[in-house]
Formats: sequence, C-alpha cells, structure tokens
Amino acid sequence: MKSLLYHNNGLKIYILNPDIPQEWFKNVNQQLSSIGDNIIDLKVDQSGFGDSQISFSNRLNTMTFNKLLLPRLLPEEKVLYLDSDVIINHYLILISLNH
Repeated sequence: MKSLLYHNNGLKIYILNPDIPQEWFKNVNQQLSSIGDNIIDLKVDQSGFGDSQISFSNRLNTMTFNKLLLPRLLPEEKVLYLDSDVIINHYLILISLNH
C-alpha cells in the first residue's frame, strides 16, 4: 500500500478484512487526508463460507472467495485488485475496457 500511495494520489482504497480495528483506519485516514487519499474498511463476513464449502482445496481460503464477490461488495464502476505483496513502481494508468 505504501508504494501505491507513493506513486499515486486521489485514491480510494478498500481493504477487505475480517478483523482490522476501525481505529487503524481512522488513524491512517487522518494522515492521508492532506493528499486526498482514502482507505476504506470493507469488513467481510467469513461465516458464509463453512469448512464444507471450501474443503475441496487446502490452498484456497475465504479471502480468495471474497475476491470473487468484489463486484457485489464494492459500489464502484471500476476496480483494480492488488494483493498485499504487490509493489508499485510507477503511476498507475487505469484505462476503460468499454468502448
């Protein structure tokens, strides 16, 4: 996230999580308010995915399934999903695939 914010501004970043404290988001957003960025806490309900539904693969977890639900979870027209281990080296240019 640090590399993303370093190279880009005016972002609205949703963090999918089951348990990050709201206080963390409040503190980070206070620091980011001067540059126009916003971090949004998107709590995901883990209870919808019982063990029986994901037992077919021990490599998949509930956050993997939540990525598939992003179109339903986010009120945005365009979304770029980045894993937490991605490092951004330049300004992101987001283009529309609609003609």
